[in-house]
Amino acid sequence: MGHTLVVLNSNDEEAINKRLLNDASVHCEDVVKAFVECSKHGTFKVLFACQDAKKKMDRCVSGFVTEEERDRRREELLRSKRVFVEKTLLSGGDSSLKLL
Repeated sequence: MGHTLVVLNSNDEEAINKRLLNDASVHCEDVVKAFVECSKHGTFKVLFACQDAKKKMDRCVSGFVTEEERDRRREELLRSKRVFVEKTLLSGGDSSLKLL
């Protein structure tokens, strides 16, 4: 089959971002927990008392949530959508997919 054009819509982008942030919170679980624990011990003072914990958490998350990782996940989703569309077209499925 020739080239099949598939695109990501805003729902796809939102899902990628949500999964990426969720995966980052799992990846950075220890530093996130440390910041949360620190922030339980006050209100306004948290800004000062938890600076180190917040910096560690921010570094971990920003090291995980990169444009390269976001692009990798976009490419992965595009590949799976392309396979789905091509299989559907080859099987004579939904003719409206031919407009993609």
